[in-house]
Amino acid sequence: MLCTSINGPEIPSLRLKWNDEFNGSSLDLTKWHINSKERHHAVNSDIAISQEKGLLKISPITKNRIHYTGYITSQPSLNQVYGIWECKARFFTKPGAWSDFWLFTESVMKNDANFYQNGSEIDIFEHRAVDPLGKDISDTIEHNLHYGGYEEHHVNQSSVQKIQKAEKFHVFTLRWTQNEYVFLIDGKETWRTSKGLAARPLYIIFSVEIRDKFWAGQIPEKGYDGSPMMEIDWVRVYE
Repeated sequence: MLCTSINGPEIPSLRLKWNDEFNGSSLDLTKWHINSKERHHAVNSDIAISQEKGLLKISPITKNRIHYTGYITSQPSLNQVYGIWECKARFFTKPGAWSDFWLFTESVMKNDANFYQNGSEIDIFEHRAVDPLGKDISDTIEHNLHYGGYEEHHVNQSSVQKIQKAEKFHVFTLRWTQNEYVFLIDGKETWRTSKGLAARPLYIIFSVEIRDKFWAGQIPEKGYDGSPMMEIDWVRVYE
């Protein structure tokens, strides 16, 4: 199958390697691993993950003052270096949280500058409702790269992009080659860079992160009501 969502001529050698259309009644655990660890100010749990009417939904909920959220990975089903990753998603993100579609592997955390071998964290999109000061930025997403570990060698490259109506579905794409990363929204190129270029296979993560008084503002006093913050229609990976 050819990938046709990227502007320009078709690439005959490109084939669909891995995908999930989320058409079943529950998450396909042959493709996904549900993380169940505490992270930041929430507990990752399957109670915040559902699949219905062809959509994967991550819906944080607060019970007895504990915040539960969703974090799923394609490890070990899919790890890949170079290719095209894309998904169709929409957002209802609330303060204190951000919605993510990102690529990662544990060696990215190594505290040294050899990101070419260790890999880079590639955030195809991150969506916030507000910034740390509470300003409404729900009409933007960010592409982010993190590499060199997360301590003294850490480097972050970022590109902020406007989107029309975050609650409407958009297609987000990464094209990763030996020479560069190219990011697209709805088939339109939004960022191109060769910074942090790595050559290590990475796996997919879909998550809604919850962290109080940080990058996405303050957690609401009553927490979260279990309504969706991110919905994904499909995800596809080409090589």
